[in-house]
Amino acid sequence: PFDAQEQEVRDHFGGCGAVEGVRIVRDPYENMGKGFGYVLFTERIAVERALKLHDSELTSRVGARKLRVFRCQSSGKDGRVPKAAARKSPGRGAGGRAGDANAGHRGGGGAGRAPPRR
Repeated sequence: PFDAQEQEVRDHFGGCGAVEGVRIVRDPYENMGKGFGYVLFTERIAVERALKLHDSELTSRVGARKLRVFRCQSSGKDGRVPKAAARKSPGRGAGGRAGDANAGHRGGGGAGRAPPRR
């Protein structure tokens, strides 16, 4: 749900393994979720478990929405993680190096990477 809180996402994916961080991408003006986010795990095996939660429902205070769960992908030619996605935890960014799953739940699915910072 667009009103989902980080703790709700953490609780939803907590059964997969230790969650190191959750980032819900929000509109900077209204603080409303844009419909996708990132879950960072401490172990790779947790990512594999999280991928099995594809099409599961995340329940929030307002209602429930079906999640589309994808592994984060690198976007550069060199295979590196974009700085915006890796900023949360240096050395353990997207792409599943230490374990990162994109928990997208927007109609179009997860983006797989954060937009570039300007």
